[in-house]
Amino acid sequence: MNQKTLAVEWYDQGWNCAQSVAAAAAVRRGEDPGPALRAAGGFGGGMGRMQSACGALTGGIIALGATIPQTGPTGEHKTVLNAAVQSLWRHFTARWECHTCREILGLESGLHTPEGQAEYRESDLSTRICRECVHTVDAWLREYHGDSP
Repeated sequence: MNQKTLAVEWYDQGWNCAQSVAAAAAVRRGEDPGPALRAAGGFGGGMGRMQSACGALTGGIIALGATIPQTGPTGEHKTVLNAAVQSLWRHFTARWECHTCREILGLESGLHTPEGQAEYRESDLSTRICRECVHTVDAWLREYHGDSP
């Protein structure tokens, strides 16, 4: 990772992966990060530590949904949003070769168990892997929107 992005700063403060990505995107849009922090709160650790879709990735999808104007239940915005989500997904899976927290972390025990949490801490996966996932998504979002760090 070449630079510390705003999302990585949030992550380093203790916010989960999804919250960090979504909040940084909100701040770059000039918005209060509170709603993004609340909306993304349950997505950390692959959705409540269940190691499903990576929290950084879902935080990025939340950020895209908040960014692309919603004009109604149908319309062009859905096509634009779906294309953006698919592009982010392809970028993320090209980098990590998968999209689930389980595969990315490779824990023997589930992250939702005390054993899995201990293994996560002892292996420093937060710094070695999750932080980089946050950076991967945040960098893509900045490029997509033409933003600076």
